[in-house]
Amino acid sequence: MTLRFTLPFRTAWGQRLVVCGSLPSLGQWNLDQALSLHYQPEYGIWSQEIDLPEDQAGTVDYKYILLDDQDGGKHWEWAQPERGLRARPV
Repeated sequence: MTLRFTLPFRTAWGQRLVVCGSLPSLGQWNLDQALSLHYQPEYGIWSQEIDLPEDQAGTVDYKYILLDDQDGGKHWEWAQPERGLRARPV
């Protein structure tokens, strides 16, 4: 199963977005292991895909984080609780 994370978001020079969450491929809430998103300027969106093994199907919780390489800022998404989705094998 493929999960696609997509977020339309404007950033300043030196800023980037990552996804951190409950899966190993999302860092298991360890920001140093979070999934980096790639910016697509032609669409104005940040996105990335991951393949989810069937044994990891279930509820996936995650948040987007804005990282600022200029000042070291780590700005976690304000959504409470975390975003979540139910991943089921087809």
